[in-house]
Amino acid sequence: MFKLDNEYYAFIKYNAGLSDEGTLYKYSSNKLTKVCTLDSGKIVGLKKVK
Repeated sequence: MFKLDNEYYAFIKYNAGLSDEGTLYKYSSNKLTKVCTLDSGKIVGLKKVK
């Protein structure tokens, strides 16, 4: 989990290895909202989250 300005984000990796595949979530109001997926170095399904 990391903080950017006053917002919190979490990146969850699919594998414990060296791959960069996973999903980025924004944390607010005690819940995680999916922002995008990182798959083989490409951003997939990027969404604007308020």
